[in-house]
Amino acid sequence: MAELFRSWQDVAHILGAELDYADNREHKSREEAITMRVRHRYWTIEFESRTNSKGKEKMDEYTRICCGLPGSHEFSFNIFEGRLKHRLFKIMGLQDIAIGDAALDRRFIFQANDEEHMKRFLVNPMVRAGFASPHVQQLRLGNEQGQVQGQGQVQGQGQVQGQGQVQGQGQVQGQGQGQVQGQEESAEVGQVNHQLFGRTERRMHAQAEILAHFQLFAAALDGLHALDLIAGPPPSNESKT
Repeated sequence: MAELFRSWQDVAHILGAELDYADNREHKSREEAITMRVRHRYWTIEFESRTNSKGKEKMDEYTRICCGLPGSHEFSFNIFEGRLKHRLFKIMGLQDIAIGDAALDRRFIFQANDEEHMKRFLVNPMVRAGFASPHVQQLRLGNEQGQVQGQGQVQGQGQVQGQGQVQGQGQVQGQGQGQVQGQEESAEVGQVNHQLFGRTERRMHAQAEILAHFQLFAAALDGLHALDLIAGPPPSNESKT
């Protein structure tokens, strides 16, 4: 654990981030969590690397990355590794946007509620470089529950359920173009009801892996903001002089 925490300490030092460690034990159960918060321009990106164990058996292990986005947003997407799912998606007629990069198209499933916005976002060379990292498994833009209205439903790890529902790495619901579920039309600036989210089903150990996810999130936030697909800072309440 000490070596793992040192990797996070080194990254926190490089990025100027806040770092916390918690080790909660109760009877034979143990919950360890490393949390890192790093500021990038207008946004705060939070990493949470967690292990839950009982005795010597690990019950749950993951790393989650998220960034809350204030304001109201219509554009949502779900991008996740799916090399083995492509044939299944094509057979079932579920959405998989081709972005024109052969390597990324083979490796990832691309879904969005606006295909043109997705393609414009992925033209950004910094975003593509972020997805080229072998460490990246998922990036999702949606509401706090991760739901995106699009074409079909994706959940979990690739199991088929019901009519047109496939378990994947997030949820995409509906048919055709639609609004992101769970958002109020009158959402005020400053209200966080949308987030950029990523997850790996293990703890991150190496500096390169942690930094690769930060770089992808930073590039994605900058790219989305440049296209006016997410908001920047809320307007200041201070009166102009």
